[in-house]
Amino acid sequence: MQLVCANATVGAPLNLGDLKAGERYSVLLVPSATGPRLLSATDTLSN
Repeated sequence: MQLVCANATVGAPLNLGDLKAGERYSVLLVPSATGPRLLSATDTLSN
């Protein structure tokens, strides 16, 4: 996954790896000192 802002890529791409059917995932966009960052997490409370 790659963040795009004003038609330009921003930050490093996020590798989600192999996603499993039936699992739920969240992707978060957070600010940092070096620019925006993408973070991923597997939702555990939804199961």
